[in-house]
Amino acid sequence: MNKKHKLLIFGGTGDLSRKKLFPSLFQLFRLGLLPEDLEITGLGSRKLNDIEYTEHITDYVRKNKAFDIKKWNEFIKKISYEQCDITRCNAFDNKNRIISDDNINIFYLALAPHMHKYVFNNIRDRRKSGDRIIIEKPFGYDYGSAIKLNELAKKVFLEEQIYRIDHYLAKETIQNIFAFRFSNGIFEPIWNSKYIDSVYIEANELIGIENRSRYFDSVGIVRDMVQSHLLQLLSIITLDLPKSFTAEDIRDEKMKVFKKINKNLQFDNMDEFFIKGQYKGYLDEPGVDKSSITPTYAAMKIYIDSIRWQNVPFYLVTGKKMNEKCVRVIINFKHPPNKLFGSKQQGCIMHNQIEITIQPAEKICIRFGAKKPGTDIVLEPVNMVFEYKNYFKNEIVPAYSKLLLDIFKEDQSLFARNDSIEYSWQVIDTYEKYFHESQGKVHEYDPGSSGPDISSLFVTECHKQYRRKK
Repeated sequence: MNKKHKLLIFGGTGDLSRKKLFPSLFQLFRLGLLPEDLEITGLGSRKLNDIEYTEHITDYVRKNKAFDIKKWNEFIKKISYEQCDITRCNAFDNKNRIISDDNINIFYLALAPHMHKYVFNNIRDRRKSGDRIIIEKPFGYDYGSAIKLNELAKKVFLEEQIYRIDHYLAKETIQNIFAFRFSNGIFEPIWNSKYIDSVYIEANELIGIENRSRYFDSVGIVRDMVQSHLLQLLSIITLDLPKSFTAEDIRDEKMKVFKKINKNLQFDNMDEFFIKGQYKGYLDEPGVDKSSITPTYAAMKIYIDSIRWQNVPFYLVTGKKMNEKCVRVIINFKHPPNKLFGSKQQGCIMHNQIEITIQPAEKICIRFGAKKPGTDIVLEPVNMVFEYKNYFKNEIVPAYSKLLLDIFKEDQSLFARNDSIEYSWQVIDTYEKYFHESQGKVHEYDPGSSGPDISSLFVTECHKQYRRKK
C-alpha cells in the first residue's frame, strides 16, 4: 500500500507561508505537478478553523496573474489547520491524526531558528523512513550554532532526509550556469585565472527591512545574505566539473570550493577587504534598537586558494535601500596582452565581460569591443544578449515551486549539505573576527544610492572593476 504525502508547515500563519509557500504550492497544483495524494496542514499558535485559515492565506495567492478560482477551490480541499503550541513537550500527544505512521510526513520549519529545537524534540520519536524535514535559512547564527543545529537535526533525521532550503539556488538563471559553463566548449577553457581578472557578485534591493526588524536587527545583512545566498552562488560559479549531475557529486565540488576559500586574512586596511554600511533612517525603523550598528550593506573581497582561481579576487556586494534591485554576476576578463589598439583608438578601455543577471530580467550578456562605423578606428563596448523571455515562451517555475517539487522527488541537488553550511560559517566568522579586532566602522549611506562613499574605492580602484554606467 502506497503511503500518502503529508506536508506539515510549522509557522503556518506566518509571512513565509502566506507569501511564498502557498502561492508556490498552488502553482504546482495548477500545473498538475503536486502529488495527487498530498495533504497540507498548517500549524500555528492562533485559534483558527480550516475556513478561517484558508481565508488567511488567500490574499497573496490571488495576486498571481494566473490565479484560477475554480482551481483554488479544488486546492483548498487539501488544506487543514491545527492550533499547536510547539514549545510544549508532547505537543502532538493528542493529535495523532497530524503525524501518522500511514503518511510520508514532510516537516517544513517556517520558523525562527530558535524555535527549531522544539520541533525536533516533539517529532524525535515520530520520524520514520521516507519522512523529510525542510529547514529555512539562516542555518544558525555562526559556526558554533550551525554545528549545534546540524547535530540536533541529525539526532532525528538522516542527512538524506534533511533539506536546507535556499531559494536563490533554484532560480532559473542560476541553474543555467551549469549548462552555460559545462555544455558549451567556448566557455569552460577560459573559466580560470589565466583569462579572468576578477568576479563581481551583487545582490541589491530597493526596499529596506520592511516588517522584519526583529529578525533582521539580530542578524544583519552579512548573516542574512552573504553566508547563504552569495557564498552558495560563489560556489556554483567556481566549482570544477562534477563527476555527474547527481546531488552528491555537485555538493562534493561545492564543498571543495568552501574548503579553499582563504581564511588567513592579513591586511593593513580593513576597508580593502570588508566594508559594512547602514542606510540613513535605519535606526528610525519600528522595532530597531536606536543604538544598533547592524549592517544593511556589505562588501567583501574573497580569494580561493586553488590552481584554477589563484590570485583572482571575488567581490561579494549586497545592500538594502540601494539604487536598483538586482542580482547578478559579472565575470571580468583580462585585457589582451598586445597593444595593437592605443587609447585613442579604443575610445573606451574596458574588460571583456560576461554578465549573468538573475533579477530582475533573467539574461546573459557578453560584452566585448567592436569598431564604431566611420573612417577612424574607434572601439566601443557592445553587448550580445540572451534573454529568457525572448527565447523561451513556456512559464518559468518560481524558485520555491521548483524546490518544493524537488523535495517531493527526493532530489537534494539544489539544497545545502551540512558540511558546506559549517564551512561557509567559518568564512563569515573569520571576516567578522577581523572586523571586530580591527575596530571596523559601519559607514552610513543614503537610501537610493550605491552604498557608502567608501565602497566606490572598493569597487573601482581596489579591483579595477568596470561598472557599466547607467
